[in-house]
Amino acid sequence: MKNMLQGTLIVGWLLLLATYSNGQSAAIVSMLDYSRENLSPGSVAKYIEEVTPIGNGGQVKLYSYPNKQLICSFAYSDVQRKIKEGTYIGYHPNGQISDSGYFNNNRKNGWYLQWYANGQLQSKTYYRQDMPADSSVEWHPNGSIKRLRICDENGNGNGEEFYDNGQPFGKGKIRNGQQHQKWNYQRSNGQPLMDVSFFEGDPISATCYNENGATFKENCYFKADPMFPGGNTAWVQYILQQLKYPEAGNGLSGMVKMKFDIDTKGRLSNFDVLATPGEAFSNAVKKLLEESPAWLPAMFINQPIVTSRIQEFYFRPN
Repeated sequence: MKNMLQGTLIVGWLLLLATYSNGQSAAIVSMLDYSRENLSPGSVAKYIEEVTPIGNGGQVKLYSYPNKQLICSFAYSDVQRKIKEGTYIGYHPNGQISDSGYFNNNRKNGWYLQWYANGQLQSKTYYRQDMPADSSVEWHPNGSIKRLRICDENGNGNGEEFYDNGQPFGKGKIRNGQQHQKWNYQRSNGQPLMDVSFFEGDPISATCYNENGATFKENCYFKADPMFPGGNTAWVQYILQQLKYPEAGNGLSGMVKMKFDIDTKGRLSNFDVLATPGEAFSNAVKKLLEESPAWLPAMFINQPIVTSRIQEFYFRPN
């Protein structure tokens, strides 16, 4: 019996060696946090990562947790799995492909395509070493053109953007694949909305127009982050005054990391716990956020938009 067991173990070991000699090993499954890092004390599992090593690289499949829906699959070329090498495929929650393209040394190269959740093509962009080059196009859900870039192989040329009814929205120059120099934006009725000066994608200055065509610069935003009334100092003071240590805290100290949305009215919602020492602490943070005064929403081209924020909240017993 002992000899049979030893023989079985030796055969198993030889099979294992044979697997590794072919440069491929069995898949390794790990639980990851919201930033796709290994779980640390207090962090909450958000992803399942399935890794199949092949030589110095391998293949990754990333799933959501706990519903185990496939999010993306890609090949990598380094032990840390940070450098994509080869085809990348992303997926919508309904299983439809969301985006796909080829990576070389973690940089997009060639055509990169995106799809809406219904399978309709959303965008088609050509990349050279991670820089948008040549021509690219993006479509609205109704099939009309949303964004058009006509550029040379170095990413230099012109760009246009459109409303979903086909009316022009914005136009300007492209340099190194990014918006450059002056771009003009207009309302759907053709009246001017905003002029923005860029330097290779970074907005430098902006001038807005009211509905009568008069210009103004105060409260004129191409992009603006959401803000608590009174700014960050007031937000910190609000937390210090309103965040209460929970009765069921049991004397623990710890940190809650929470993700939440700020809608176009400045209201907070869609709370997602990323790390917590316990449910009582998470509930205390949710209560604080639910009772928060309305924020100033994020802005894009002087229009409010929905954004997400991740915040850490610290607790210690009194």
